[in-house]
Amino acid sequence: MADLKLAAKKTALIIQDLQNDVITEGGAFAESGAPAHAKKQKVVENVKALADAFRKAGALVIHVHYIVEPGAPGLKLNAPLFRGLADAKAV
Repeated sequence: MADLKLAAKKTALIIQDLQNDVITEGGAFAESGAPAHAKKQKVVENVKALADAFRKAGALVIHVHYIVEPGAPGLKLNAPLFRGLADAKAV
């Protein structure tokens, strides 16, 4: 992969699933071990470095923000993941 060349104008980095409830101690999913794993793998630092490199190269960086309002109004509970968000009172 070291030889991989990407065309900046045709490439985008999509950053997703770095929500507080997933990667922060005390978040709704902290008991899953995700925050400790993210910290051990230096996920935030690695994603920041990757995003910086993409921006420097002129590539697009997209951040996906997923917000669940208190009480989860409007959250369709037709998928197990979304039911889990509501059950965990994720924010």
